[in-house]
Amino acid sequence: MFIIKNRKYFNKNNIIIILSLLIISSVILSINSYGQLFGENKSSDIGNAPSYQISQDGHTWYVKPIYQYINPVKFYDYDIDTKSGHTPFMEANSSEIYFYIDSLSLELSLIIHHGKESERYSKSPQIKFKFSEIPNGAYIALSDDLGEFNLTNNNEVCWKLNNGSDGGILGGLPTNSSWSITINPDFTNASEFVKWVYQEECCEIPLNMGKPLNITYYHTICVDNNQYPKWYDATHVKTIQEGVNNAFIGDMVFVYNGVYNNFYPDKNCCLKIEKKINLIGEDKFNTIIDGGYNGNVIVIEADGVEIRNFCIRDSSENVYCTGIIINGNNINIINNNITQNNIGIYLSANVSDNTIEKNEILSNSREGIILNLSHCNNIIENNISKNKYDGIIIKNSSNNKILGNNIFLNYRNGIYSSDSYKNLFIKNTIIRRYGGTNFTTYGIFLSNSSNNEIQKNFFKNFSIGLNIENSNNNNITKNVFRTINGEAIFISNLPKCTDNKIYFNNFWNNAYDENYGLNQWFNETLKSGNYWLNYKGKEIDDTGIGDKRVNITPDDRNNFDKYPLMNPFGKPGTPTKPTGPWGVYSLEKYTYTTHAEAAFKDDNLYYEWNWGDGNITRLGPYKSNETCEASHTWIQNKPYFFRWFGVQKQITVKAINEFEVKSEESVPKEIRIRSPSPYY
Repeated sequence: MFIIKNRKYFNKNNIIIILSLLIISSVILSINSYGQLFGENKSSDIGNAPSYQISQDGHTWYVKPIYQYINPVKFYDYDIDTKSGHTPFMEANSSEIYFYIDSLSLELSLIIHHGKESERYSKSPQIKFKFSEIPNGAYIALSDDLGEFNLTNNNEVCWKLNNGSDGGILGGLPTNSSWSITINPDFTNASEFVKWVYQEECCEIPLNMGKPLNITYYHTICVDNNQYPKWYDATHVKTIQEGVNNAFIGDMVFVYNGVYNNFYPDKNCCLKIEKKINLIGEDKFNTIIDGGYNGNVIVIEADGVEIRNFCIRDSSENVYCTGIIINGNNINIINNNITQNNIGIYLSANVSDNTIEKNEILSNSREGIILNLSHCNNIIENNISKNKYDGIIIKNSSNNKILGNNIFLNYRNGIYSSDSYKNLFIKNTIIRRYGGTNFTTYGIFLSNSSNNEIQKNFFKNFSIGLNIENSNNNNITKNVFRTINGEAIFISNLPKCTDNKIYFNNFWNNAYDENYGLNQWFNETLKSGNYWLNYKGKEIDDTGIGDKRVNITPDDRNNFDKYPLMNPFGKPGTPTKPTGPWGVYSLEKYTYTTHAEAAFKDDNLYYEWNWGDGNITRLGPYKSNETCEASHTWIQNKPYFFRWFGVQKQITVKAINEFEVKSEESVPKEIRIRSPSPYY
């Protein structure tokens, strides 16, 4: 303690000096204690970069480790000396698996813990995990039950719950190279224990340990163009190209937020990738690779590359300059914002098995995506919008899957397919372009494209929803063509089109087929055709089929729908009568439930709740027969006299599928609303 005895030193200037020294001391202490200020110590990158991946059953999560200043053995047992039990992460009585980093030694461990109280079970449940490809140097750091949690010659660990064993620690996992472990679980007499979670400090990821689980660590190169000089070394670099160059095959290159606009004239691009890596951005809106209108932005010349979480923009406007050019196979382009390029993504000749998923591909000067002589690719759940040519072009390409995309407001066509075959177009929402109406636009245009499947798509506001020319043997089923300006479907006879099968569709407008009797507008085996909004016939004996056929071309009777549907196809089942309280009080919230069956198991449903007081609530999506729970508060301004007598209302529900086809209204749920007491 310092005591100032002479007041002449206790003045304004000296106080400022003392406070400044205290601030400087605290900064120095922070640097010495944590080594993270000003980028002088990069140890935190091992926990902050998304180097850790969990994959199961087609799902992938990038996860973070638990990061503590205590070694994993002490963390696992919390207090070995007092035997006080497990850490707070384990006290929730749940089964957990997670990465753990000892921030003192930077050692990486995988902690496995089963949270069930096993003494209650009499079947001698046993859990066995068989590991494949355990990296060199890994070892058992701790076993909760001596002799049971051990790596045997066949890389198995095993513990018996009735003996009080519940897991252990696999330690010494390397961080200087990438590796992957697959766990194949075996639950003997323990099937009720398969629900686990990957535990993070902020959240949990549900896992089903009845199925194989893949755990991957990526050796990571970090890229940041806004750090202090001492931050940089071989694994901490300033440009993305340098990070890619420094990475080994299979590594991750993690890029922090910023604008990266280094252009390489010799490469004609901002970034060229020539090895298998995972390129991950911090944020798809703020981690920006800017081409500066020079050449291409990214060129991929290797197989097995993944690019995720970037904004990729401003390629040159020269023909075929592109946001991303793919010249490889098994490439994943996921969750990026690809905008203001000439072409969004271009898949070159003879590439295959690539996946373009959950990207925003918008406002490019030409097409959103082009496939050219490219086969067996997956274009899944992208938003492809406001591109000034077509949303997607498919040329000389086959066996591609175009699934679940939102293709809207593009200037010309939604999808243009030429000289292509055996492609799947399923569950896409295709809505008309923006701009004027001085030329014809198409939702999907098939030109010399045969043997395609066009199912469960939603077309809206095009001049022609589906245009077919010189294309044969396409299956066109379960689609919705709504508010089309011209024909829902137009089939040209220049040259002739044959054997196209068109049934189970919902038409809000008419169709036109110039090929007399060469295409099938109904299914004779199923005795079903299509739903036509303006159909005037009557139902035949509760069959759901109309008594008059629909002529596709008025001047020729060889083109007709023999079995027109009386109700829209894919109409959901009627929701169950809402369940919940009968008597309710005004100003209080009450909850009700219902469910309905979709026409197809993979359809999603929305529910429209009518509360009887002028309010409508729409909820969803839900799976078929999944319970929908909705809450509402009524406001009843009747006087106190009505507190016990109340006012009667009805709750009803409709189910709606993804194409706005509505079910019948549910049986009403009667309720009585009572006013609250004036003292309430």
